[in-house]
Amino acid sequence: AIDRAAMVGASGARRLPQAPASADITSEPLTPLPWTRLGPDSIVVTWQRTTDVVTFRLALRGDDVGGRATTNEALARSATVSGRRVECGGGR
Repeated sequence: AIDRAAMVGASGARRLPQAPASADITSEPLTPLPWTRLGPDSIVVTWQRTTDVVTFRLALRGDDVGGRATTNEALARSATVSGRRVECGGGR
C-alpha cells in the first residue's frame, strides 16, 4: 500500500514514491514488441528495455509459444519461456 502522507513533502508538493530498482525486471512491455519470422513455426521477438535488450527465440505450436529469452548485458542472462498466443486487434 502507498503511504499517501509520505508523498507530501515540507512544501506540500506531492511526489510519487520511487519504484524499486528491480521493477524493470518484472514489468511488461507497454506496446507491442517487434518480431521477425524465422520460418513457418518460429519467430524472434526483441524487447528494448531501459538498460538492455531481451531477445526471445520462440517456437510456435498452435496457440502455444515457447523457447529462450536472453539479455544482451555484459553478463548475459537466459531463461526458458512459454506462453499462449493473444489476439492484439490486428488478427493473427
